[in-house]
Formats: sequence, structure tokens, C-alpha cells
Amino acid sequence: MAKSSLLVLLCLFLFGSCKQQDQKDLMPSYAGNYNRILIVTSNELWRGNVGDSIREFLAAGIDGIRPMEPMFTLDQISEDLFNGKEKGGRNIIYFDLKAKKNSFEVLSDKYAVPQNFFYIRSNSTTGLIKEFKENVDSIIHVVHNFEIAEIQRRLEEGKLHQCDFLEKEFGVGMKLPLDYKQVFYDGNLVWFKKEIASGNSNIMIYEIPFTKLKRQDNFEDGLSELLKIKDSIVSKYIHSSEMGSYMKIDGDYVTFHKKLMLDKHEAVELRGSWDMNNSFMDGPFICYPIKDEKHKRYLFVEGFTYNPSMSKRDILFEIEAIIKTVHFIR
Repeated sequence: MAKSSLLVLLCLFLFGSCKQQDQKDLMPSYAGNYNRILIVTSNELWRGNVGDSIREFLAAGIDGIRPMEPMFTLDQISEDLFNGKEKGGRNIIYFDLKAKKNSFEVLSDKYAVPQNFFYIRSNSTTGLIKEFKENVDSIIHVVHNFEIAEIQRRLEEGKLHQCDFLEKEFGVGMKLPLDYKQVFYDGNLVWFKKEIASGNSNIMIYEIPFTKLKRQDNFEDGLSELLKIKDSIVSKYIHSSEMGSYMKIDGDYVTFHKKLMLDKHEAVELRGSWDMNNSFMDGPFICYPIKDEKHKRYLFVEGFTYNPSMSKRDILFEIEAIIKTVHFIR
């Protein structure tokens, strides 16, 4: 009996040691820019139909941003050069043309921590394209949420606002970095602004009672009303230095939306472009009207950026990550 117990303990010890050793063997993933994907495939495939299919979906333009910016930055490397530090990317898609059959696989932390590693296998280019297209929505979903979690992790490592003000005035908490300075509050709306080298990044919170919305039975059916309410409130508070200027949704571009849950509350994500009436300012916005049944209200948490002639993708992405830390005080 004693020998059996000793054997079990020894096995557990060896297994645990091996697992710890496996973790030690993994490198930390790149801490660089967000929304980058490393594509491992031959130069020939990258220049052909396989590469065209990859770019069609993963480098598609982001809703609300103009000039167009790609959803992800794609870096390509051939299989024979995929070694050493190249294996440290946070998001890697490996296309294997030597497999016996078509398959798709997602692995976590294969060569680095944290890391997403996607295997797409086939014995033909047609098969590779088929597997990629059938699974590209999953790839986009996994990578996007993974990058959101990564930026939220980094937010926690920095200095954040105390939640007391937001808890008292709006009944919510949020991981808001200190470099977002409060520039306005009037009892109805609070506005935080972060100055950047070529512009600014902004987050606002405001609320409206259910009674302001005619269609209270179906959240999505009231979308046009939500957009009108958003426009009326933002135009009241956001202006430029020109006389008669005010911010509004740019009607020349479609506002995209999707339903989601934020902290177990029904919400809609709105993405589009804003412009400044009687001014030359414009940029992208992202807005989350959140249905709060307990307090019979819609809580709007909205972000927008002004960064003329420069990239806006990662700025808007940071805003999205911050907003998605919102939680209701129960």
C-alpha cells in the first residue's frame, strides 16, 4: 500500500514538473501593436488566390473609419523562415498544404504566452481556401476578443481613475486610465478626453429614461430613435471653435450595429462616422446604449476620436476595450 501511494505521488510530481517545464519553455508573446496577425504560408500562395482570400476578409475595412483602415495588420512569412522569435506572435495562422485531408484547429499558447495559433490544413489550394472561409468568422471573433482582453490586462497595470464618481452619478464602474481627463460634467453627461500627439480620444457617459423612447418593447426596433437621441445629446455638448458648429452623425455613411451583452445587460454596439457641422472636423465613433431595467433607463457609453490624417484604428480599439470594462454596481 505504501509503495502504491509513493508511486502515485511520484507520478503526480513528475507530471507537474513536466507541465511547469513546458510553461518555462514558452517565450512571452510580442508586446507590440494590437490587431496584428502573422500568416505562415509560402510566398507563392500569398501572392495567389489563398493570399487574396486572406486579405479579402482579414484586411477588410473597419466600419466607421475613413480613409479605410484594415481590420488587422497582416504580416506574411514562409514556412522555412518560421523559427525563433517569429514564433512569438500573439496571433498566428499556419497554412499547411501537405496534409492528407482538410482540417481546422485552434491551439492556445503553442510557442508563446499568450498566443492564438490557428492551423489550416489541406492537400490543395482550393481546400485551404475552403477551410479558411468556413472558419474566418471564428478567427476574427477569437482574435478580436483576445486583443481586447490583452489591452484590458495592460490597462490594469497602469494608473486608473477611482470609480467613486461614476458609481455615485451613474451607478457604474469602469477601468478608465488617468490620462483620460474629465473636461465636462453637468449632472447629465460626463466627458473624458485624452490628448494625443495629433488629436484626441474621448469617452462620454450619459443616460435617458425609458419614457424618452417610444418603442420600449423591442430594443433593436428602437434603433432609429436611439440614434436620434444620441445625435441630439452629442450635438448639444460637442462643438468646435467655429460659430454654429456641432457634432452629428455623418449621414453620408451607414451606421453599423449589432446586439450584444455588457455585464449581463442587453446592449447595441453602434459604429459610424461623425462630422462637425460648419467645420472640417470628422472621425469615427463607437457607442453602446445599454438597457438598464433596474433603473428604467438607457445608459449610453460612447467614444470617439479626432486624429486627422493619422491612423484611428488602434485608438478606437482602446476606447472599445475601456468601454467593455463597464460594470453595474449591484
